[in-house]
This record gives sequence, structure tokens and C-alpha cells, in this order.
Amino acid sequence: MWAGILAGLGKEPLPTHIGSNEYLTLEKKKLSTSRNWAVWVPDILNRYEPDSIRYFLTINAPESRDADFSWKEFIYSHNSELLGAYGNFVNRTLKFIQKSFDGFIPEKAIPSPIQNKVKLLYVEVGNCIKTACFKQGLEKVFELVRFSNKYSDEQQP
Repeated sequence: MWAGILAGLGKEPLPTHIGSNEYLTLEKKKLSTSRNWAVWVPDILNRYEPDSIRYFLTINAPESRDADFSWKEFIYSHNSELLGAYGNFVNRTLKFIQKSFDGFIPEKAIPSPIQNKVKLLYVEVGNCIKTACFKQGLEKVFELVRFSNKYSDEQQP
């Protein structure tokens, strides 16, 4: 059995490092479950979608220095970044496709500057994932989201 598993490992290189994080505090205080000073997973999942939580924890991850979880920042991040930037981009894109093309994406050429941005993003985010720089990768994705919203505002397709 082990021979088969180990033989399969030869197809991909083994990791060269393991990512780790610094400390996370809650409202500038050290987490303490015994003092009931923590963000309890069942409670936060009752109020927010897992992807919203993942986004916030990733974008505020303590990758290279300690980081703080703040409910105020969580709400702000959720409303301004996820709903304001990303949600706006998705909503306006879907509405445009519905209004202009009866809900079907047409076979049209994508301008090469846009194609190049997306291809570069794919490579850059892939490298961020390989090097465990998840926060940086997510920041790059949101740079494209903000660019796309600005592009739509300026072009008014």
C-alpha cells in the first residue's frame, strides 16, 4: 500500500516550506476561551456566510506580524469590500448580460489589455498561493475587481 502512495508522490515536488502565522488578537486583547474572550465558530456561522469569514480572516491574516480581529473591521470589510466592490462588480455584470444579451454571454473578442490583466492575475495569484502569501493573492484579486468596476464606470457599455 505505502509503495503505491509513495510512487504517486514522485509526480509532484514535495513542499519546500510550511506557511505559518503570527498571533491573532480579539479587539486588541489576547484570545482566551476560559475567559470567554473569543470568536465562537457556531455563533459567527449563525450570522455570516463561511466565505465572508474566510475572506476577512485571509485579508487580515497575521502572516508576517500579529493581527487583530475587530467586529467593527469585520462589518466594515464585509460591507465595503465584499458587498461594495465585489458584489457591485458581480451584480452589474450579470445585469448587463441580462439586459444586453438576454442572459447569454455572447461570443465576442475580449480586448487584449483586459485579457493580459486576467492572465497576469492568474499567474500572480498562483505564485502567491504557492508561497503561502494568501493575503497578497487576495489583494491582487481585489485590485482587478476595483479596476473592473472603474472600467465599467468609464466605458459605460
